[in-house]
Amino acid sequence: MKKQLCALLGTAILLLAACGKDAPAMPTTEKTTQTTATTTMTTMAYDDPSFAERKTLVQALNAALDGDTAANFEKLQELFLQYYSFYAYELSQMPQFDAGETIDWGELASWIYDICDQAGMTGGGFLLKGVLESTAQALLGEFPYAHQSSSSVQYEQGRYQSRGWNYSGSKHAWLESIEKTPFGDYAATFNVFYLSENEYIPDEEIAQTIRDNPRKFESTYKATITFERTDNAVFPFVYKSCYVGETRYPEQYYDRVKYAAKLREALLQANPPQLTDELREAFFNYYYFGTHYLGDELVWIPNFEKVSDINTDWDAFLFLMASMCDMMSQIQEYEMNTKNVEEISQRFFSGFEVKHRDGKWFLYENDMYKLTESVSDAGSHLDWPIAIQQTAADCYTITLNQYVTWDEDEDLEALWQEYKLTSGEESPKYADMLLQTLKNTPERLDVWRIITISVRLTEDEVFPLLYTKCIKTEVEGGA
Repeated sequence: MKKQLCALLGTAILLLAACGKDAPAMPTTEKTTQTTATTTMTTMAYDDPSFAERKTLVQALNAALDGDTAANFEKLQELFLQYYSFYAYELSQMPQFDAGETIDWGELASWIYDICDQAGMTGGGFLLKGVLESTAQALLGEFPYAHQSSSSVQYEQGRYQSRGWNYSGSKHAWLESIEKTPFGDYAATFNVFYLSENEYIPDEEIAQTIRDNPRKFESTYKATITFERTDNAVFPFVYKSCYVGETRYPEQYYDRVKYAAKLREALLQANPPQLTDELREAFFNYYYFGTHYLGDELVWIPNFEKVSDINTDWDAFLFLMASMCDMMSQIQEYEMNTKNVEEISQRFFSGFEVKHRDGKWFLYENDMYKLTESVSDAGSHLDWPIAIQQTAADCYTITLNQYVTWDEDEDLEALWQEYKLTSGEESPKYADMLLQTLKNTPERLDVWRIITISVRLTEDEVFPLLYTKCIKTEVEGGA
Protein backbone atom coordinates (compact mmCIF):
# COMPACT_ATOMS: atom_id res chain seq x y z
CA MET A 1 0.00 0.00 0.00
CA LYS A 2 2.86 2.37 0.58
CA LYS A 3 3.35 4.81 -2.30
CA GLN A 4 6.89 6.18 -2.48
CA LEU A 5 7.32 9.53 -4.16
CA CYS A 6 10.48 11.17 -5.42
CA ALA A 7 12.42 13.16 -2.85
CA LEU A 8 11.57 16.85 -3.13
CA LEU A 9 14.76 18.21 -1.78
CA GLY A 10 17.16 16.88 -4.46
CA THR A 11 20.71 18.07 -4.22
CA ALA A 12 19.77 20.55 -1.53
CA ILE A 13 19.75 17.68 0.94
CA LEU A 14 23.13 16.04 1.03
CA LEU A 15 22.92 14.45 4.42
CA LEU A 16 25.18 11.85 6.00
CA ALA A 17 23.20 9.81 8.52
CA ALA A 18 24.16 7.49 11.27
CA CYS A 19 21.56 5.27 12.89
CA GLY A 20 19.97 7.26 15.73
CA LYS A 21 18.27 4.38 17.44
CA ASP A 22 20.49 4.50 20.53
CA ALA A 23 21.48 8.16 20.38
CA PRO A 24 20.91 10.20 23.54
CA ALA A 25 18.19 12.83 23.56
CA MET A 26 19.38 16.31 22.61
CA PRO A 27 18.31 19.02 25.05
CA THR A 28 18.22 21.67 22.30
CA THR A 29 14.95 23.55 22.01
CA GLU A 30 14.21 26.23 19.46
CA LYS A 31 11.03 28.22 20.00
CA THR A 32 8.92 29.27 17.04
CA THR A 33 5.56 31.02 17.26
CA GLN A 34 4.59 31.19 13.60
CA THR A 35 5.20 28.87 10.69
CA THR A 36 5.56 31.47 7.96
CA ALA A 37 9.26 31.47 7.19
CA THR A 38 9.60 28.06 5.57
CA THR A 39 7.64 27.01 2.51
CA THR A 40 9.85 24.20 1.25
CA MET A 41 7.18 21.55 1.00
CA THR A 42 4.19 23.56 -0.11
CA THR A 43 5.87 25.62 -2.83
CA MET A 44 7.70 22.68 -4.39
CA ALA A 45 4.76 20.31 -4.09
CA TYR A 46 2.67 22.09 -6.69
CA ASP A 47 5.37 21.83 -9.36
CA ASP A 48 6.94 18.47 -8.59
CA PRO A 49 5.61 15.77 -10.96
CA SER A 50 5.78 13.16 -8.21
CA PHE A 51 2.69 14.79 -6.65
CA ALA A 52 0.55 14.58 -9.80
CA GLU A 53 -1.35 11.45 -8.71
CA ARG A 54 -1.98 12.88 -5.24
CA LYS A 55 -3.26 16.18 -6.69
CA THR A 56 -5.64 14.35 -9.03
CA LEU A 57 -7.08 12.41 -6.09
CA VAL A 58 -7.46 15.60 -4.02
CA GLN A 59 -9.30 17.28 -6.91
CA ALA A 60 -11.77 14.37 -7.11
CA LEU A 61 -12.29 14.39 -3.34
CA ASN A 62 -12.91 18.15 -3.31
CA ALA A 63 -15.40 17.85 -6.14
CA ALA A 64 -17.37 15.20 -4.23
CA LEU A 65 -17.34 17.33 -1.06
CA ASP A 66 -18.51 20.38 -3.02
CA GLY A 67 -21.66 18.49 -4.01
CA ASP A 68 -24.34 16.83 -1.91
CA THR A 69 -22.42 14.63 0.54
CA ALA A 70 -25.45 12.38 1.05
CA ALA A 71 -25.88 11.83 -2.70
CA ASN A 72 -22.12 11.38 -3.14
CA PHE A 73 -21.66 9.22 -0.04
CA GLU A 74 -20.57 5.97 -1.70
CA LYS A 75 -18.20 7.88 -3.95
CA LEU A 76 -16.79 9.66 -0.88
CA GLN A 77 -16.26 6.32 0.83
CA GLU A 78 -14.04 5.14 -2.01
CA LEU A 79 -12.23 8.47 -2.41
CA PHE A 80 -11.43 8.76 1.32
CA LEU A 81 -10.26 5.14 1.28
CA GLN A 82 -7.81 6.03 -1.50
CA TYR A 83 -6.85 9.32 0.12
CA TYR A 84 -5.92 7.80 3.48
CA SER A 85 -4.13 4.94 1.75
CA PHE A 86 -1.96 7.33 -0.24
CA TYR A 87 -0.18 8.56 2.90
CA ALA A 88 -1.34 5.77 5.18
CA TYR A 89 -0.14 7.46 8.38
CA GLU A 90 -2.11 10.70 7.91
CA LEU A 91 -5.16 9.22 9.66
CA SER A 92 -3.91 5.97 11.17
CA GLN A 93 -1.19 7.65 13.29
CA MET A 94 -2.86 11.02 13.86
CA PRO A 95 -2.57 12.00 17.55
CA GLN A 96 -5.78 12.36 19.54
CA PHE A 97 -6.58 15.98 20.32
CA ASP A 98 -9.55 18.27 20.79
CA ALA A 99 -10.17 21.74 19.41
CA GLY A 100 -7.71 24.18 20.96
CA GLU A 101 -5.83 21.44 22.78
CA THR A 102 -2.03 21.32 22.70
CA ILE A 103 -0.88 18.14 20.95
CA ASP A 104 1.82 16.10 22.61
CA TRP A 105 5.01 17.09 20.81
CA GLY A 106 6.45 13.58 20.65
CA GLU A 107 3.28 12.24 19.01
CA LEU A 108 3.08 15.18 16.63
CA ALA A 109 6.72 14.99 15.56
CA SER A 110 6.63 11.26 14.85
CA TRP A 111 3.32 11.65 12.97
CA ILE A 112 4.69 14.41 10.71
CA TYR A 113 7.95 12.50 10.26
CA ASP A 114 6.05 9.39 9.12
CA ILE A 115 4.00 11.34 6.57
CA CYS A 116 7.04 13.16 5.20
CA ASP A 117 9.04 9.94 5.04
CA GLN A 118 6.26 8.22 3.09
CA ALA A 119 6.05 11.22 0.75
CA GLY A 120 9.76 11.00 0.04
CA MET A 121 10.59 14.23 1.87
CA THR A 122 13.29 12.77 4.11
CA GLY A 123 16.80 12.49 2.82
CA GLY A 124 19.50 10.30 4.27
CA GLY A 125 17.21 9.45 7.17
CA PHE A 126 16.82 13.11 8.15
CA LEU A 127 13.90 15.53 8.00
CA LEU A 128 14.71 19.23 7.81
CA LYS A 129 12.91 21.37 10.38
CA GLY A 130 11.52 23.58 7.61
CA VAL A 131 9.83 20.62 5.96
CA LEU A 132 8.35 19.52 9.30
CA GLU A 133 7.12 23.09 9.91
CA SER A 134 5.44 23.51 6.55
CA THR A 135 3.86 20.05 6.67
CA ALA A 136 2.57 20.64 10.20
CA GLN A 137 1.18 24.02 9.11
CA ALA A 138 -0.57 22.42 6.14
CA LEU A 139 -2.18 19.76 8.37
CA LEU A 140 -2.90 21.77 11.54
CA GLY A 141 -2.75 25.45 10.66
CA GLU A 142 -0.55 27.88 12.57
CA PHE A 143 0.19 26.95 16.17
CA PRO A 144 2.95 27.58 18.71
CA TYR A 145 5.59 24.90 19.17
CA ALA A 146 9.22 24.38 20.13
CA HIS A 147 11.64 22.33 18.05
CA GLN A 148 13.07 19.67 20.32
CA SER A 149 13.90 16.01 20.66
CA SER A 150 11.41 13.48 21.96
CA SER A 151 11.24 9.76 22.64
CA SER A 152 10.56 9.13 18.94
CA VAL A 153 12.75 11.68 17.14
CA GLN A 154 16.10 13.32 17.78
CA TYR A 155 16.51 17.01 16.89
CA GLU A 156 19.91 18.60 16.25
CA GLN A 157 21.21 21.36 13.99
CA GLY A 158 17.90 22.08 12.31
CA ARG A 159 16.99 18.51 11.36
CA TYR A 160 15.14 15.51 12.78
CA GLN A 161 16.12 11.87 12.79
CA SER A 162 13.96 8.90 13.71
CA ARG A 163 14.98 6.99 16.82
CA GLY A 164 13.61 3.89 15.15
CA TRP A 165 10.08 2.47 15.15
CA ASN A 166 8.15 0.23 12.85
CA TYR A 167 4.54 -0.44 11.89
CA SER A 168 3.31 -3.77 10.63
CA GLY A 169 0.31 -4.54 8.48
CA SER A 170 -1.91 -1.96 6.84
CA LYS A 171 -4.91 0.14 7.87
CA HIS A 172 -7.82 1.15 5.66
CA ALA A 173 -10.20 4.01 6.53
CA TRP A 174 -13.84 3.48 5.53
CA LEU A 175 -16.14 6.48 5.85
CA GLU A 176 -19.11 5.84 8.16
CA SER A 177 -20.60 9.33 8.34
CA ILE A 178 -19.80 12.90 7.36
CA GLU A 179 -21.55 16.19 8.01
CA LYS A 180 -20.90 19.89 7.72
CA THR A 181 -21.01 21.48 11.17
CA PRO A 182 -22.64 24.83 12.07
CA PHE A 183 -19.13 26.32 12.09
CA GLY A 184 -18.49 25.50 8.42
CA ASP A 185 -16.00 22.68 9.00
CA TYR A 186 -16.64 18.95 8.63
CA ALA A 187 -17.04 16.10 11.11
CA ALA A 188 -16.34 12.63 9.74
CA THR A 189 -16.27 9.21 11.39
CA PHE A 190 -14.35 6.30 9.91
CA ASN A 191 -14.15 2.60 10.60
CA VAL A 192 -10.44 1.84 10.35
CA PHE A 193 -9.81 -1.77 9.30
CA TYR A 194 -6.51 -3.47 10.09
CA LEU A 195 -4.95 -6.09 7.83
CA SER A 196 -1.96 -7.98 9.22
CA GLU A 197 1.23 -8.27 7.21
CA ASN A 198 0.51 -11.98 6.72
CA GLU A 199 -2.73 -11.20 4.87
CA TYR A 200 -3.08 -9.67 1.44
CA ILE A 201 -5.98 -8.06 -0.40
CA PRO A 202 -5.23 -6.23 -3.66
CA ASP A 203 -5.78 -2.48 -3.48
CA GLU A 204 -8.56 -2.57 -6.04
CA GLU A 205 -10.47 -5.15 -3.96
CA ILE A 206 -10.30 -3.41 -0.56
CA ALA A 207 -13.53 -1.40 -0.94
CA GLN A 208 -15.59 -4.36 -2.09
CA THR A 209 -14.15 -6.56 0.65
CA ILE A 210 -15.14 -4.02 3.29
CA ARG A 211 -18.67 -3.89 1.87
CA ASP A 212 -19.11 -7.65 1.42
CA ASN A 213 -16.94 -9.34 4.01
CA PRO A 214 -15.43 -6.98 6.62
CA ARG A 215 -14.60 -9.98 8.85
CA LYS A 216 -11.65 -10.66 6.57
CA PHE A 217 -9.89 -7.86 8.40
CA GLU A 218 -8.22 -8.68 11.68
CA SER A 219 -9.70 -5.80 13.69
CA THR A 220 -11.36 -2.42 13.42
CA TYR A 221 -11.74 0.78 15.43
CA LYS A 222 -13.49 4.11 14.96
CA ALA A 223 -11.80 7.45 14.34
CA THR A 224 -13.70 10.74 14.32
CA ILE A 225 -12.06 13.86 12.95
CA THR A 226 -13.08 17.45 12.33
CA PHE A 227 -11.38 19.42 9.60
CA GLU A 228 -11.52 22.59 7.55
CA ARG A 229 -11.01 22.52 3.82
CA THR A 230 -8.25 24.57 2.20
CA ASP A 231 -6.95 25.16 -1.31
CA ASN A 232 -3.77 23.18 -0.65
CA ALA A 233 -3.44 20.82 -3.61
CA VAL A 234 -1.61 18.13 -1.61
CA PHE A 235 -2.93 18.39 1.96
CA PRO A 236 -6.46 19.87 1.55
CA PHE A 237 -7.56 19.42 5.18
CA VAL A 238 -6.57 21.39 8.29
CA TYR A 239 -7.44 19.10 11.19
CA LYS A 240 -9.22 20.56 14.24
CA SER A 241 -9.68 17.43 16.35
CA CYS A 242 -9.19 13.68 16.34
CA TYR A 243 -10.90 11.16 18.59
CA VAL A 244 -10.26 7.42 18.52
CA GLY A 245 -12.95 5.22 20.05
CA GLU A 246 -16.55 4.20 19.67
CA THR A 247 -17.91 7.73 19.90
CA ARG A 248 -16.51 11.21 19.65
CA TYR A 249 -18.71 12.64 22.39
CA PRO A 250 -19.95 11.39 25.76
CA GLU A 251 -23.28 9.57 25.91
CA GLN A 252 -25.05 12.72 27.15
CA TYR A 253 -24.27 14.47 23.86
CA TYR A 254 -26.13 11.88 21.82
CA ASP A 255 -29.03 11.91 24.30
CA ARG A 256 -29.19 15.65 23.87
CA VAL A 257 -29.23 15.46 20.07
CA LYS A 258 -32.00 12.87 20.20
CA TYR A 259 -34.20 14.83 22.61
CA ALA A 260 -33.49 18.13 20.87
CA ALA A 261 -34.93 16.64 17.68
CA LYS A 262 -38.01 15.41 19.58
CA LEU A 263 -38.52 18.84 21.18
CA ARG A 264 -38.28 20.57 17.81
CA GLU A 265 -40.78 18.12 16.32
CA ALA A 266 -43.21 18.54 19.25
CA LEU A 267 -43.09 22.35 19.00
CA LEU A 268 -43.63 22.40 15.24
CA GLN A 269 -46.51 19.93 15.39
CA ALA A 270 -48.42 22.04 17.93
CA ASN A 271 -49.82 24.98 15.94
CA PRO A 272 -50.83 26.95 17.88
CA PRO A 273 -48.77 25.35 20.67
CA GLN A 274 -50.68 23.69 23.47
CA LEU A 275 -49.26 22.09 26.57
CA THR A 276 -50.04 18.51 25.77
CA ASP A 277 -48.45 15.66 27.69
CA GLU A 278 -46.22 15.06 24.65
CA LEU A 279 -44.90 18.62 24.61
CA ARG A 280 -44.34 18.70 28.39
CA GLU A 281 -42.50 15.40 28.20
CA ALA A 282 -40.38 16.70 25.31
CA PHE A 283 -39.25 19.68 27.43
CA PHE A 284 -38.61 17.47 30.46
CA ASN A 285 -36.45 15.05 28.48
CA TYR A 286 -34.53 17.82 26.70
CA TYR A 287 -33.54 19.52 29.95
CA TYR A 288 -33.09 16.35 32.00
CA PHE A 289 -30.96 14.27 29.62
CA GLY A 290 -27.64 15.26 28.13
CA THR A 291 -26.68 17.15 31.27
CA HIS A 292 -23.53 17.25 33.34
CA TYR A 293 -22.80 17.19 37.06
CA LEU A 294 -22.61 21.01 36.99
CA GLY A 295 -26.35 21.17 36.34
CA ASP A 296 -28.75 21.35 33.45
CA GLU A 297 -29.21 24.18 30.99
CA LEU A 298 -31.91 26.10 32.85
CA VAL A 299 -30.04 25.94 36.15
CA TRP A 300 -27.23 28.14 34.82
CA ILE A 301 -28.77 30.29 32.10
CA PRO A 302 -28.32 33.82 33.47
CA ASN A 303 -31.18 36.10 34.45
CA PHE A 304 -31.49 38.64 31.64
CA GLU A 305 -34.05 40.95 30.05
CA LYS A 306 -31.71 41.78 27.18
CA VAL A 307 -28.60 39.98 25.97
CA SER A 308 -26.16 42.55 27.34
CA ASP A 309 -27.46 41.77 30.88
CA ILE A 310 -25.76 38.36 30.72
CA ASN A 311 -22.49 40.03 31.75
CA THR A 312 -24.03 40.86 35.13
CA ASP A 313 -24.62 37.16 35.89
CA TRP A 314 -21.14 36.13 34.84
CA ASP A 315 -20.56 33.06 37.03
CA ALA A 316 -23.84 31.50 35.93
CA PHE A 317 -22.79 32.07 32.31
CA LEU A 318 -19.39 30.42 32.90
CA PHE A 319 -20.99 27.39 34.58
CA LEU A 320 -23.37 27.06 31.64
CA MET A 321 -20.45 27.15 29.19
CA ALA A 322 -18.46 24.65 31.28
CA SER A 323 -21.39 22.23 31.40
CA MET A 324 -21.93 22.44 27.64
CA CYS A 325 -18.20 22.24 26.84
CA ASP A 326 -17.93 19.13 28.99
CA MET A 327 -20.88 17.53 27.20
CA MET A 328 -19.04 18.11 23.91
CA SER A 329 -15.66 16.85 25.23
CA GLN A 330 -14.26 20.38 25.01
CA ILE A 331 -13.11 20.64 28.60
CA GLN A 332 -9.94 19.02 29.91
CA GLU A 333 -8.66 19.04 33.48
CA TYR A 334 -11.37 21.56 34.41
CA GLU A 335 -10.17 23.94 31.69
CA MET A 336 -12.00 25.30 28.64
CA ASN A 337 -10.66 27.61 25.95
CA THR A 338 -12.13 30.93 24.91
CA LYS A 339 -12.82 29.86 21.33
CA ASN A 340 -15.24 27.16 22.47
CA VAL A 341 -16.88 29.56 24.93
CA GLU A 342 -17.42 32.12 22.19
CA GLU A 343 -18.79 29.57 19.70
CA ILE A 344 -21.23 27.95 22.14
CA SER A 345 -22.38 31.30 23.53
CA GLN A 346 -23.45 32.37 20.04
CA ARG A 347 -25.54 29.21 19.75
CA PHE A 348 -27.30 30.15 23.01
CA PHE A 349 -27.47 33.95 22.81
CA SER A 350 -27.29 35.54 19.38
CA GLY A 351 -25.28 38.76 19.34
CA PHE A 352 -23.83 38.36 22.83
CA GLU A 353 -20.32 39.78 23.08
CA VAL A 354 -18.24 37.77 25.53
CA LYS A 355 -16.04 40.01 27.68
CA HIS A 356 -13.49 37.55 29.01
CA ARG A 357 -12.50 37.93 32.65
CA ASP A 358 -12.22 36.01 35.93
CA GLY A 359 -15.29 34.73 37.73
CA LYS A 360 -15.86 33.75 41.34
CA TRP A 361 -15.09 30.09 40.56
CA PHE A 362 -13.16 30.52 37.31
CA LEU A 363 -9.68 31.88 36.65
CA TYR A 364 -9.16 33.43 33.20
CA GLU A 365 -5.60 33.21 31.91
CA ASN A 366 -3.88 32.62 28.56
CA ASP A 367 -7.18 32.29 26.66
CA MET A 368 -8.32 29.56 29.06
CA TYR A 369 -10.85 29.33 31.89
CA LYS A 370 -9.97 27.06 34.79
CA LEU A 371 -12.46 25.97 37.45
CA THR A 372 -10.74 26.83 40.73
CA GLU A 373 -13.00 24.99 43.18
CA SER A 374 -14.74 21.63 43.05
CA VAL A 375 -18.50 21.78 42.68
CA SER A 376 -20.94 19.03 43.56
CA ASP A 377 -24.70 18.72 43.67
CA ALA A 378 -26.49 16.05 45.63
CA GLY A 379 -29.81 16.51 43.85
CA SER A 380 -31.55 16.74 40.49
CA HIS A 381 -33.26 19.63 38.78
CA LEU A 382 -36.47 18.99 36.89
CA ASP A 383 -38.05 21.46 34.48
CA TRP A 384 -41.78 21.22 33.77
CA PRO A 385 -43.61 23.70 31.48
CA ILE A 386 -46.83 25.24 32.82
CA ALA A 387 -47.56 27.80 30.09
CA ILE A 388 -46.56 28.47 26.48
CA GLN A 389 -47.29 31.20 23.97
CA GLN A 390 -46.14 31.59 20.37
CA THR A 391 -45.06 35.20 19.82
CA ALA A 392 -43.89 34.98 16.19
CA ALA A 393 -42.85 32.37 13.66
CA ASP A 394 -40.62 29.89 15.52
CA CYS A 395 -40.60 32.17 18.60
CA TYR A 396 -42.07 31.15 21.95
CA THR A 397 -42.42 32.32 25.53
CA ILE A 398 -42.51 29.40 27.96
CA THR A 399 -42.98 29.36 31.73
CA LEU A 400 -41.66 26.38 33.66
CA ASN A 401 -41.61 25.18 37.23
CA GLN A 402 -38.11 24.17 38.24
CA TYR A 403 -38.19 21.43 40.87
CA VAL A 404 -35.27 20.16 42.87
CA THR A 405 -34.91 16.73 44.46
CA TRP A 406 -32.33 15.92 47.11
CA ASP A 407 -30.81 12.48 47.60
CA GLU A 408 -31.74 12.46 51.30
CA ASP A 409 -35.28 13.75 50.74
CA GLU A 410 -37.92 11.63 52.54
CA ASP A 411 -40.47 12.12 49.76
CA LEU A 412 -37.93 10.95 47.22
CA GLU A 413 -37.12 7.88 49.28
CA ALA A 414 -40.85 7.11 49.43
CA LEU A 415 -41.02 7.34 45.65
CA TRP A 416 -38.05 5.01 45.35
CA GLN A 417 -39.85 2.44 47.46
CA GLU A 418 -43.05 2.76 45.41
CA TYR A 419 -41.11 2.25 42.18
CA LYS A 420 -38.95 -0.45 43.78
CA LEU A 421 -35.75 1.49 43.26
CA THR A 422 -32.90 1.36 45.72
CA SER A 423 -30.89 4.23 44.27
CA GLY A 424 -29.66 5.53 41.04
CA GLU A 425 -30.14 8.58 38.95
CA GLU A 426 -28.35 6.59 36.27
CA SER A 427 -31.30 4.24 35.93
CA PRO A 428 -33.84 4.96 33.15
CA LYS A 429 -36.47 3.84 35.67
CA TYR A 430 -35.44 6.73 37.89
CA ALA A 431 -36.11 9.26 35.13
CA ASP A 432 -39.43 7.63 34.37
CA MET A 433 -40.36 7.77 38.06
CA LEU A 434 -39.72 11.53 38.08
CA LEU A 435 -41.62 12.05 34.85
CA GLN A 436 -44.68 10.16 36.07
CA THR A 437 -44.59 12.07 39.35
CA LEU A 438 -44.54 15.40 37.51
CA LYS A 439 -47.46 14.29 35.37
CA ASN A 440 -49.64 12.90 38.15
CA THR A 441 -48.60 14.15 41.60
CA PRO A 442 -46.23 17.14 41.17
CA GLU A 443 -47.08 18.34 44.69
CA ARG A 444 -44.80 15.58 46.00
CA LEU A 445 -41.81 17.47 44.65
CA ASP A 446 -40.45 20.85 45.79
CA VAL A 447 -40.73 23.82 43.42
CA TRP A 448 -37.55 25.86 43.64
CA ARG A 449 -38.08 28.53 40.98
CA ILE A 450 -40.50 29.69 38.31
CA ILE A 451 -38.63 30.41 35.07
CA THR A 452 -39.95 32.29 32.05
CA ILE A 453 -37.90 32.08 28.87
CA SER A 454 -38.28 33.61 25.44
CA VAL A 455 -36.67 31.50 22.72
CA ARG A 456 -36.41 31.10 18.99
CA LEU A 457 -36.43 27.58 17.54
CA THR A 458 -33.40 26.96 15.28
CA GLU A 459 -32.03 24.12 13.13
CA ASP A 460 -29.03 23.59 15.45
CA GLU A 461 -29.13 19.89 16.33
CA VAL A 462 -27.41 20.35 19.69
CA PHE A 463 -28.66 23.77 20.82
CA PRO A 464 -32.09 24.20 19.20
CA LEU A 465 -33.26 27.01 21.50
CA LEU A 466 -31.81 30.49 21.01
CA TYR A 467 -32.53 32.40 24.22
CA THR A 468 -33.60 36.05 24.05
CA LYS A 469 -34.84 36.43 27.65
CA CYS A 470 -34.75 34.47 30.91
CA ILE A 471 -36.44 35.57 34.13
CA LYS A 472 -36.09 33.41 37.26
CA THR A 473 -38.21 33.89 40.37
CA GLU A 474 -37.54 31.87 43.50
CA VAL A 475 -40.60 30.43 45.23
CA GLU A 476 -40.98 31.48 48.85
CA GLY A 477 -40.54 28.46 51.05
CA GLY A 478 -39.42 26.36 48.10
CA ALA A 479 -36.27 24.28 47.87
